[in-house]
Amino acid sequence: MLSRFVTLLLVLFPFLSAALSPVIKTVTSADGTHIYADAIGNPAKQSIVFVHGFALSGVVFDRLFTNQDLLNNFYLVRYDMRGHGRSDKPASADAHVSARYAEDFSAVSKAFSLDKPLFVGWSVFLFA
Repeated sequence: MLSRFVTLLLVLFPFLSAALSPVIKTVTSADGTHIYADAIGNPAKQSIVFVHGFALSGVVFDRLFTNQDLLNNFYLVRYDMRGHGRSDKPASADAHVSARYAEDFSAVSKAFSLDKPLFVGWSVFLFA
């Protein structure tokens, strides 16, 4: 009986399936660094990849990842950059060159089968 009720809810309110089933992955970048990533929303819609700034993690986007309008109309993907949050924290300077960050973005995009994702970056740096 419960499964019929859940099925009925998902048919009547398709946005609930997105809200109930986030996809969580640990993606391996080109140099072997493990990158934590998650996605939610409608994978058939335009994808948006959210990337945080220095000293943050993907949790800064939590409110966006619970917004029903966004979940109904987009496929939202975020990841913790190397050295941050739930991703690996490589110590060598070579692991933090721009090419490595680009490889991380590419690995996440491939892992979630994203086609022409939009990129949203955010940082908290303030300059006086």
